[in-house]
Amino acid sequence: MAYISDTTNTFGSTIADAWTAVTSAIGTFFADIHNAGARSEAIKELQAMDDATLQAKHGITRSQIIGYVFRDKLLP
Repeated sequence: MAYISDTTNTFGSTIADAWTAVTSAIGTFFADIHNAGARSEAIKELQAMDDATLQAKHGITRSQIIGYVFRDKLLP
């Protein structure tokens, strides 16, 4: 009785998959750093406004600034 086994060398694809994972993780890291800086600037800008401007432009109070800036992360 004859057996046929189909084996392929997966070493190259394993390295390619690992490289893709590493570069993806690095890209995500830098995107997170950028987003953190942008959120920090938004918080500073909102904190610099007076209470009347905050209410008129954004409809929030000073205590709601953090929730407003992070609303995309807090809401499902």
